[in-house]
Amino acid sequence: MIAVIFFLAAYLGSDLEDPANPNDSSYNPRPEWYFMFLFQMLKIFPGSLETLAAIVLPTILLVVLFLVPFLDRGEKRHPFARPLWMGGGFLTLGIIVWFTYQGATSPL
Repeated sequence: MIAVIFFLAAYLGSDLEDPANPNDSSYNPRPEWYFMFLFQMLKIFPGSLETLAAIVLPTILLVVLFLVPFLDRGEKRHPFARPLWMGGGFLTLGIIVWFTYQGATSPL
């Protein structure tokens, strides 16, 4: 797998933007798609709450994600037998997808 990735990177390359031009004030920097939901959260939490959106909330979600195996100690393993945990997971995924879509389609 590493050889395939190396081959693809070496021979196909990646699309890069032009070098930064400090004289171009019309440039609108945008993050890659996998950071787009955080980009949108910075728009929702303005000013001094940006720390909450960029650091605190993602950290809390990662800690909860880490603790899920310890919190969900039920006997049943089928997804339909765990509506609370499955619903929470799908809700989180839905919020991330929605924020990503909003961030990608927003003008600024």
